[in-house]
Amino acid sequence: MIKSALSAGQVLYRDYESEDVRPFIQKVGVEIKQLQPSEELKRAISHLKDSLRKKLSILADEGLISKQSANRLVFKELIEKREEILRKGSWNSKFAYTISAKLFLMLKYLETQTYTTFLNFYDKAVSEGKKASAMLARDADVSYSVSLIKRSSKGKRTS
Repeated sequence: MIKSALSAGQVLYRDYESEDVRPFIQKVGVEIKQLQPSEELKRAISHLKDSLRKKLSILADEGLISKQSANRLVFKELIEKREEILRKGSWNSKFAYTISAKLFLMLKYLETQTYTTFLNFYDKAVSEGKKASAMLARDADVSYSVSLIKRSSKGKRTS
């Protein structure tokens, strides 16, 4: 298929181990440093996880996800059961699902990217004007986490 699409007489596969490619490969030295989060960041993450556990327990109480997934904060089951939750779940569980999905993203942003990414996502999420967004903004654990992060990122945030 590739051969005909390119109108080529022959297609050869090459990778970094191929004899004619190997001379062009250079070793790159990588130094990995494990950074330790500040105490404020640890507290913020802990409060976000508490909020997420509460939302997931709503879904577990309705039998929409397993209790084990709710306790261990398993994102995979939440995504796999999305259709079932939205089809069979109560209004409360639908809100819990929506907020849980946002909280999972917020946690990942906080753990893997920057304060700015986290805060921008939060600001956008709460300004959507939807009921779930309003509930996210009123969640005590989330509000406390956001205030900790804003305080610790003062002077570091760029838009």
